[in-house]
Amino acid sequence: MKLLAFVIIATILASVICEESEAPPNETCKMCIRFISKMSKYILKHSGDVKRYGGKVCDVLTWGNESLDKKCREMVNEKIEYIVEKVRASKTSEEICHDIYFC
Repeated sequence: MKLLAFVIIATILASVICEESEAPPNETCKMCIRFISKMSKYILKHSGDVKRYGGKVCDVLTWGNESLDKKCREMVNEKIEYIVEKVRASKTSEEICHDIYFC
C-alpha cells in the first residue's frame, strides 16, 4: 500500500516537473508561427539587428511563460539566420517552423 502511494506521488511530481520544464508541442508550434509572422514583416523591411528585435518579439509573445520564453530565445539564438534566409525566400511561417522542428 505504501509502495502504491509512493508510485502515485512520484508520478504526479514527475508530470509537474515535466510540465514546468517544457512547453507543450502545440503551444511551441503556435508560438513559432506567431514569432515568424511578426519577424517576417521586420525582416522584409529592415536589415538591422534581427536578433535584438527577435528578443523583443519573444518578450511580447511569451508573456512571462518561462518554458515558451526558453523555446523562443532558442529560436532567436540558434535559428535566426535560417529564419531570415527562408523568410526572404518566401517560405511560410508554418513551413519554417516545421523545418526547424518547432511544429
